[in-house]
Amino acid sequence: MDTFESAIKYPFSNPKSLIVYWLILVPIFGWFPLMGYIFKISKEILKGNYKKTPDFGEYWTNFNIGFRFFAFLFVIGIITVIVQEVIGLIFNLLNIYLSLFLFSGMITGFILSGLSNILIMRYVETKKAERAFNLKKTWKIFSKTWSDYFFTLLKIFVGTLVLLIIPFIAFLITLLLPSLFLQIMLATIIMLIMVPAINYFQIFLIVEYYVNAKKVSKVKN
Repeated sequence: MDTFESAIKYPFSNPKSLIVYWLILVPIFGWFPLMGYIFKISKEILKGNYKKTPDFGEYWTNFNIGFRFFAFLFVIGIITVIVQEVIGLIFNLLNIYLSLFLFSGMITGFILSGLSNILIMRYVETKKAERAFNLKKTWKIFSKTWSDYFFTLLKIFVGTLVLLIIPFIAFLITLLLPSLFLQIMLATIIMLIMVPAINYFQIFLIVEYYVNAKKVSKVKN
């Protein structure tokens, strides 16, 4: 798989995908198809097709896939919240110092984030929740590649800043325009492009991490 530069370029490889993202504004009938499309993007990158974002495809196919994907993500989210609450309760009962509690919270958040993303990628790869929820394999992948995940998060942070600098500079340029209408219109266009671009960029790097992590840990589906 290619480099950080490829991740930056990836969202702009198919302008239609930037438009598709704004299905997010349509409750239910936009959310689920968009989730299906994000699933499709992740799947294509996993298969090595990362030169260009895929076409949207058939609406109801994306809707059905997106509904199941959303349900899976919802379960992951609930489990994550429960684990965090239980750990917080334990620290409170043990009367742990605040600084240690906060530090432990950061470590826990990092681990849960890594495990959650691996579970999600396993679901995208297998399309079966029961196979995705193999905690032994998930932990093996993360435990052997946690440092790679840390650097992936750093790359996401840096790349997001880079992608935010572009609209900031463009916004400054819009201030030179003579018309307020033109300023608002250009600022809106920039936002419509950069918000989905940042999301696709982040997805690219998470999938890249998972692909490399599987190779390092030698875990099969």
